[in-house]
Amino acid sequence: YEGIKRLVRKEKPDIVITFMHFELFKKMCKVHPKAKHIYFFRSTDLKLRLGDENIKFLIENSNGFLANTKSPIDELKSFSSNLNFPTETIYNSVNLDDFTNKISEELSTQYREKFNLTSNDFVIGYAGRLSEEKSILELFKAVNYLKKKGLIVHLLIAGSIEIETTPNTFYYEEIIDYAKEHLSNQIHFLGWLPNEKLYEFYNALDIGVLLSKYSEGNSMFLLESLSMGTPMIATSIGGNLEMITDGENGFLIDIENVEQNLIQKLETILSNKKQLNQMTLNAINYIKQHHTNDIMVEKFNNFMQNFEQ
Repeated sequence: YEGIKRLVRKEKPDIVITFMHFELFKKMCKVHPKAKHIYFFRSTDLKLRLGDENIKFLIENSNGFLANTKSPIDELKSFSSNLNFPTETIYNSVNLDDFTNKISEELSTQYREKFNLTSNDFVIGYAGRLSEEKSILELFKAVNYLKKKGLIVHLLIAGSIEIETTPNTFYYEEIIDYAKEHLSNQIHFLGWLPNEKLYEFYNALDIGVLLSKYSEGNSMFLLESLSMGTPMIATSIGGNLEMITDGENGFLIDIENVEQNLIQKLETILSNKKQLNQMTLNAINYIKQHHTNDIMVEKFNNFMQNFEQ
C-alpha cells in the first residue's frame, strides 16, 4: 500500500481504479483527492465484506463503481437511491482461442485414457479450492450413492491444498479418506493444473460442478467450462444465478441439502444424457454472446467515457 501511495503521489493520475482492497481505496482517496476514484468490487455480499461504515465512505467518495456481478450494484443502490456516480458490471471473460477453439474429441479421448476412462464413461469435473464451502464431501457422497444404485460416474478433481491461502487440512484429509474408502476407482485427483493445460481437462468432461454453499462471484472455472461446451451443475447463489439458465446451459440446485439435490439432478441427467448435447451448444453460444474479452473491453471502454472530460 505504501509503495502504491508513493507512486500515485509521483504520477498524479487522473483516474485511480482500486480492485477489492478497500483500505487501499480509502488511502488513494486521501492521498490524491483530485483524481477520479473508481472502486472495482470483485465478489458478492457487499455489506458483509465492507460493513456499513465503509459503504458510507464509498458512497461519499467514489466517482464510479464496478463489479463482476450484478448483485453488488443492486445492493449498493439499495443503500442510496440516488447514487451520483456511474456503475457497471464488468464480468470475467474468456479468450476463445484458449478454450472454445480447442474443443477436440481426440483430446478428450487421450486425456481420459490417462485414467483408464472411455468415451462411454460419464465424467464430472471440478476445479478449485478443496474446501468445505465447495461441498466436495457432498459431491463424493452423491457419487457413492449412485454407485450403490449401479450408476457409475467418474470425478476429475483439479486443485491442490498446498497452494491455498487458507487450507482446511482436516477437511482435506476427510475427503481423501472418504475417496479411498468408497470411490478409489472413480475419483481422480489431478493436483494443480496450469491455465495453459486446463483446456485438456475441460475436453474430458461431460459436466462440471460448482457447489458453493455460502457465496460465489464470477467463477472462471464456470465460464471456462461453458466455453468448452461443458454444461454446469451449480448452486443457485451469487454469480451462478447470472451465468446459468436452468435447463439451457446447465442446472441450478438449491443450497439446502446439496447432496440430495445433486443426487436427484444427476439421476435425471444419467437417465437422458442426450439432453446435454443441446446444452453443449447453448453453453458455447452463451459465452460467445456475453463473456468474450472483446465484449468486456468494450463495456469497460464505454464506462470510462463517463470520465473523458
